[in-house]
Amino acid sequence: MGSREQEYKDHCVRIYNTLRKNSRQILNLIAMMKNDNNAVDLLRDRLKLDMSDKNAEQHFLDLVRESKKNIRAEINNAIHIMVHP
Repeated sequence: MGSREQEYKDHCVRIYNTLRKNSRQILNLIAMMKNDNNAVDLLRDRLKLDMSDKNAEQHFLDLVRESKKNIRAEINNAIHIMVHP
């Protein structure tokens, strides 16, 4: 990811925590837009609302680390860096 990796992670964590803090409103909007509890349950699970902020942050960073091991994600990152240096 280059020299801006930590900056990227910091921004992602900040956004993730903002989504978690506003999850009630977001989940209500999703529920109103879709008459499907599966979407609400999936989002609730992805936001890890049962975890503390610190544990959820660590979980999110673990996902970022795991994605770096994925060759498709690395190719996508490399292309992105070439197109947007």
